[in-house]
Amino acid sequence: MTARRNFYLAAAESYLGVIIGLLSTVVLARLLTPTEIGTFSVAASFTGLAHAFRELGVGNYIVQEKELTDERIRAAFTVSLLAAWPVGAALLVASPWVAQFYRNPQLTPILVVLAANFFLLPFGSVTLACLRRSMLFGRGLIINVSGSAVRVAASIALALAGMGALSLALGASAGLLATVILATILRPRRLPWLPGRRELHRVLKFGLTVTGGSLAGSANEAAPDLVIGKVLGAADTGMFNKALGLATMINNLIMQPLWKFMMPYFSERSRSGENVAPIYLRIVSVVTGFTWPALVTAAVAADPIVRLLLGSQWLDAIPIARILCVAVASGAAFSPMSSFLIARSRADLYLRAATLAFFFRAGFLLVTVWFGLQMVAWGFVGGALANACYAAYLLRRYMSIGVRDLLRSCERSVLLSAMVAPVALGAMWLSFEFELAPILSLMTVFAASAMSWLLVVSRVHPAAAVEVFHVMRKASERLRIGRLRSGS
Repeated sequence: MTARRNFYLAAAESYLGVIIGLLSTVVLARLLTPTEIGTFSVAASFTGLAHAFRELGVGNYIVQEKELTDERIRAAFTVSLLAAWPVGAALLVASPWVAQFYRNPQLTPILVVLAANFFLLPFGSVTLACLRRSMLFGRGLIINVSGSAVRVAASIALALAGMGALSLALGASAGLLATVILATILRPRRLPWLPGRRELHRVLKFGLTVTGGSLAGSANEAAPDLVIGKVLGAADTGMFNKALGLATMINNLIMQPLWKFMMPYFSERSRSGENVAPIYLRIVSVVTGFTWPALVTAAVAADPIVRLLLGSQWLDAIPIARILCVAVASGAAFSPMSSFLIARSRADLYLRAATLAFFFRAGFLLVTVWFGLQMVAWGFVGGALANACYAAYLLRRYMSIGVRDLLRSCERSVLLSAMVAPVALGAMWLSFEFELAPILSLMTVFAASAMSWLLVVSRVHPAAAVEVFHVMRKASERLRIGRLRSGS
């Protein structure tokens, strides 16, 4: 199976997940209030910190290990059990104190439900990691998409029943249970079932370093909800969370397939002795060629996006989302870096990069949170730019990827974005002039941006053009074959 086909399977999984998540956003934003969503966001962010310890880097260890034996798989399962269960127990004990700290008693039952999930997590994590290592993305698609569908369906049903923020926690538990059941059914036959003690040292040596980076990454993601929730309250937490979700949704549409694909792909190339630096630069070029024009379009169309997807109670998120699109764009060129470093067995550099990223964001956040949500968003931009500078230094110092190489890989993306931006702005202006409904306004802006991108991409950014036209050609062939079969 070719690398491109593996990527398409990973992309199919990601995009189905995005569609399910988008449905969840549209429905739940109308069923739950900003305060209820903010309450769940605080609980989810707090448990997100604990998720860094849930498997002690077992998943990444399995993917990058050059010689994966049964004994090492058993040791990995042992480590995931020893990590997840004590963390789950600690969260159960700590949940009343966390609720008291935030002066929000509704946090307690949500934290209890989310803590209980830690007792299930080890039974699916090893299987999913082995499927990623073997690039069996078809099975991963079935498992993860089914789990997401169950999570969303349960959350919506419980929200309709009036369970408020708790519906999101119970939905997460239902989705996790479905994921574990399917992972058990679809696990590879040769995969050992029982834990083991041999090779524990090897797994822990790698896992503890990666866990430090995962903890810093989790803290980086959790910081906005935890700090805003304490200083400004649950309603503002919910508002910022939704604005950030809209900004990252565009980035995730492009990056999620790569996040699933890059780690096993980089690891496989590294094991074969290939220099993966040119591959990294090509990925950066293609990613920014898609991501930056899309983020420009999303920033321009933030008003109809919020009105259509979230509803009128979320209008304050519009200016925040526009600023956060700039922050997300600032880090797009370095999105593949964590997979690249871990695949090259440089977990130490991954730890340094993740730790500095957390300190950059936390520092700006602690200063700006006292001046309102828009200033917090501008703090995200500052943190992203500072992190980009340090990431560029690491790549130059340790991976022989110079700043000029990075700039050269991104220059066509800058030009492409600059050509799409005025088209998007013009389409948005016409939408306001003719007072189009949000759905028509959004369709107008996105259609105009997409057409302008397609018209110029072949000349301006050939690498991105190759990928998109390959997909279009394959889709056309599949449609033609489908018509021939139906005609016969």
